[in-house]
Amino acid sequence: MTQERNLWLRLAPIYKVFDGVIQRIESATTAAGIPDVYFVAQGVQGWVELKARKSFPIQERTIVRLPTYTEHQRRWLARAWNQGAHVLVAVDIAGESYWFEGAQAVVVGTRWDTADFVDNAYGIGDGTLDKYIKEHRA
Repeated sequence: MTQERNLWLRLAPIYKVFDGVIQRIESATTAAGIPDVYFVAQGVQGWVELKARKSFPIQERTIVRLPTYTEHQRRWLARAWNQGAHVLVAVDIAGESYWFEGAQAVVVGTRWDTADFVDNAYGIGDGTLDKYIKEHRA
């Protein structure tokens, strides 16, 4: 089982209890770049891309790369963000989820070492989407 799937299996039960919809989007027929998860709750709807790596780099100054985060995915999230959509990337590293929103979601995995990666996270932990929805609700 992949780490991204493990992240989804950890998150799904948490978010199934709020008054809303959260749906994993997995299909061979979806266009390149479509995020993994759609959510709508309390007037907030958006997309989450799930990513994972086993650990932070051994050297603290090494960039925390996300090799499976494709250019198609980045462009899709950037276009959606620029049109006003709520977009996030959830990155599982060693069983902890790090969440990035908007512009940070587009660049995560390209320029930050471990300290900057943590500092630029919108939130850390599996309850972050709930926090995001509460802060952005209509």
